[in-house]
Amino acid sequence: MARYKIKADDADQFRRIRDLAEGRTPVFVTSERRLYIGTGDLSSDLRRELLQAGARIIEEHPHQLERTGGNG
Repeated sequence: MARYKIKADDADQFRRIRDLAEGRTPVFVTSERRLYIGTGDLSSDLRRELLQAGARIIEEHPHQLERTGGNG
């Protein structure tokens, strides 16, 4: 499952994008202070509505450990 950070420019926009996302995709974290929500997969319709509301959508990539050639 892909994960996304969806950012807003102000508190009103944050509330609009949060309301759009809740119930339509898993919402893992919300931070009104930092003006972002963390979500799961976004349908194309939801993505379009979020962008129309002024949201910035950033796909999060899982952290990957590098192999270092040690004794492991």
